[in-house]
Amino acid sequence: MLKELTQLVNRWRHKQDTMAGTIGAYWYESGLALAYLRLENGQPEVLATQHILCASNEEKQAALTNFLNEHKLLRASLCLSLSPNEYKITLLDSPNVPEKDLHAAVRWLVRDVINYPLEEAAVDVFPVPLPRARDNVNMLYVINVPIPRILQIEQVIENNGLKLELLTIPEIAIQTALNLNANAKEGALVVFLMGQQGKLLLLQGGFIHLIRNFELSDDTFESLSTEIQRYLDYANSLFRRNLCKHIILMQKSDIPDLETSLKSSLDVSVETLSLTTLFPGIEVSSVTAAIPLFIAIGTAMNWLLDGQPSFENAS
Repeated sequence: MLKELTQLVNRWRHKQDTMAGTIGAYWYESGLALAYLRLENGQPEVLATQHILCASNEEKQAALTNFLNEHKLLRASLCLSLSPNEYKITLLDSPNVPEKDLHAAVRWLVRDVINYPLEEAAVDVFPVPLPRARDNVNMLYVINVPIPRILQIEQVIENNGLKLELLTIPEIAIQTALNLNANAKEGALVVFLMGQQGKLLLLQGGFIHLIRNFELSDDTFESLSTEIQRYLDYANSLFRRNLCKHIILMQKSDIPDLETSLKSSLDVSVETLSLTTLFPGIEVSSVTAAIPLFIAIGTAMNWLLDGQPSFENAS
């Protein structure tokens, strides 16, 4: 009975929080993206955004304070997406243990993939929806973050008079926001390009199936096309089914005629995502701001639509 009452209270608190609105923040190495969202008739509505390029934590904290004051957001909850250099994500076979023992078993496995003491690691997991085809083994992604970093983040948030409701990663934020895109839900490979660095997300049915970070050898179509084709071949072999019906480019590329060339070589539909198409009325100051703002919006949506905390064992 006490558990049911606690769940009821938590649902009521989450409803009150979402009515007040939620701030999504992407605090990354070279900047800060902020998005204030509220649910309107069950759908997320973006009410305010801001993106700044800055390196120091002092500048980012000042920008957050100004954003809160400008939009009078003292009652809003805040959710934050970690920068890629602050966490490690690893694909592992799911331990063959009861559900109640999964977290402990995964923590034990993580000791082999981190370079700091296990007791200083906050660990979270999310399952891969499909098993590996050749042996029917379930898989999961493990995210680990140093606890001291989480405590630093919480301190910054508390200094602004807010409570950190949710801590997530860009991959999950992007998947959440792309649930508004029909192609992503049907099955798509999402492509990010940030200079020579890139990221591939294989999405289908509202879930992440695979994640890959890569580095291009040069700025040519052939280099990117080869990387994409190899990964699709790997995914098809891993699951023995084709999950990719579409390719979604997260921003315009410096590679000439990339969208047309990918359509021709891979025989799939290709679209370049527009933030303003998914969220009408939003202002994007530059190409540089588009992906950070997209991550901030997805981070807020994660809490608004789900309300589940992550890294529960961090404190």
